[in-house]
Amino acid sequence: MGEHSMKKITWTIKNFSSLQREKICSDPFVVGRCEWRLCAYPKGNNVDYLFLFLEVADHESLPCGWRRNVRFSLSIVNQNTIKRSRQNDEQKWFGEESPRWGRVSMFPLNEIHAKESGYLVNGELKIVAEIEVIAAIGKLDIAEETSTIIETMDINGFQLFPSQLELVSRLLERHPEIASDIRTKNPNLRTGYMSLLLSLIETLRQSPHELSKTDLAEADAALGSMTNAGFKLDWLEKKLDDMAEKKEKEEAGEARVREIEEELKDLNQKCSDLEALLEKQKLELSAAKAPISFDDLDRRTIMEKQSRKKITWTIKNFSSLQCQKLCSDPFVVARCKWRLCTYPKGKNVDYLFLFLEVADHDSLPCGWRRNARYSLTIINQNSVKRYRQNDEQKWFDEKTPRRGRVSMFPLNEIHAKESGYLVNGELEIVAEIEVIEVLGKFDVTEETSTITETMDVNGFQLLPSQMELVSHLLKRHPDIASDFSTKNPNLRTGYMSLLLSLIETLRQSPHQLSYTDLVEADAALESMTNAGFKLDWLEKKVDEMAEKKEKEEGGEIRVREIEEELKDLKQKCSDLEVQLEKEKLELSAANAPISFDDVM
Repeated sequence: MGEHSMKKITWTIKNFSSLQREKICSDPFVVGRCEWRLCAYPKGNNVDYLFLFLEVADHESLPCGWRRNVRFSLSIVNQNTIKRSRQNDEQKWFGEESPRWGRVSMFPLNEIHAKESGYLVNGELKIVAEIEVIAAIGKLDIAEETSTIIETMDINGFQLFPSQLELVSRLLERHPEIASDIRTKNPNLRTGYMSLLLSLIETLRQSPHELSKTDLAEADAALGSMTNAGFKLDWLEKKLDDMAEKKEKEEAGEARVREIEEELKDLNQKCSDLEALLEKQKLELSAAKAPISFDDLDRRTIMEKQSRKKITWTIKNFSSLQCQKLCSDPFVVARCKWRLCTYPKGKNVDYLFLFLEVADHDSLPCGWRRNARYSLTIINQNSVKRYRQNDEQKWFDEKTPRRGRVSMFPLNEIHAKESGYLVNGELEIVAEIEVIEVLGKFDVTEETSTITETMDVNGFQLLPSQMELVSHLLKRHPDIASDFSTKNPNLRTGYMSLLLSLIETLRQSPHQLSYTDLVEADAALESMTNAGFKLDWLEKKVDEMAEKKEKEEGGEIRVREIEEELKDLKQKCSDLEVQLEKEKLELSAANAPISFDDVM
């Protein structure tokens, strides 16, 4: 190929940062009588890296069968220093199926565009390519002055092209007896056999993934023909066997990877289905744990009359307060302790955060609940204008012992001069609170007396706290005690207390009741029925509670089963992912080209 088989090319790309085209190419240049060009994707090719490659310029016009063997390197020049990003030298065959070679992720674009990085100077990016054409098969792009002599060299009776010299020299050095028994004397045939040997070696240097079983069968046939001609190629036969074995491992590995991926996909789908089923079961279990409804009695609580109270809280020196949180003194509404609290400087926002809180919620026993209707008002002390929160009715419990608004009122309006909200540094807040229902222990005990006050209702002596519920009960079921024949006032009162206790028991959630509780409730119901009470409606409640209890226990068992099954499936997924990674590593090893370092 003469003196022009190696060349160094510098490609300067102007206005690199403002290029809008997806792909740009250099002007064609000639190396080794072949036309080449450099190409790049300035904005990357699906990744944030510069995609840079070397390409045969007129590959589409070349005849079938052309090939170019080239050693090349591509560098991005740092124009401020000697530093550069350089791709390691690579030697590749360019052909019809692969007319270009390079790297998708040549260099990070963010480093190229970085200020003072040195890669862009005056908007110019410089790329250096060093190219050496080793061999060219087929028509060359640029014609030389013709000659009747084809330059070859004789090595051990083989006429070789310059591009073949290095490989054949190493081959004969390592295997000097390789052609000692070759019988063919015809120089053209000898040269043809050597070219076939070199092509076979080049074929076996590819990865197993690039070769088909047909390729291996043809390689075996080529090896057989050379052995029959007298070549001693035991070492190459071993390489062919190694390649056939790697090809089998590669195909088996790919099949196993696909199987594991399918199995993993199925397991992940099962996990997803089980998680959906678990969520459904938990919702059903939550419904089963809910107390049965006694809406037909209008109220769910045994308590004194609903209580309502209006509280005024005056905060002194509001503008100079340094504390993050401020609370009023506790006050009592319906035998429950409450307090108002605020964040004078807001909570992460420039608004007054104001809320109502159960004062001693930390000391109350598990299961307590308070249902309250309330409103909170900020008073404008100079006019009738005020900011009032709409009435809200909320449940207060262990998880939510306080209710209110983070953005109750803009602090800048409160502090505004002559706004009327601060007078002599005082801010007035009014809370109106109505306690609707109380579940669990009261905070404040009623005043005791040696005389127990009772009232007669339909021949039953009732405590004031029992009045409301019994009134609702008799209103909804007027015939409840029409056949009740017991005249003794103490026994009558005892039976009514037992009925109220049974109702209170059935108001608990199924989770709070044992099967023993339900058996005892059924016995109490039977004793009252025998005494003459008409309690068909309450018998339905007992049956409903027993059914909910069964559903609750069945649901808990099913949830535990699904959780265990899901845990096992997730462990299987984890094990399969580890196995898949192992199989991929083995497949990657099987796909690696076999080494010729030991024979050449």
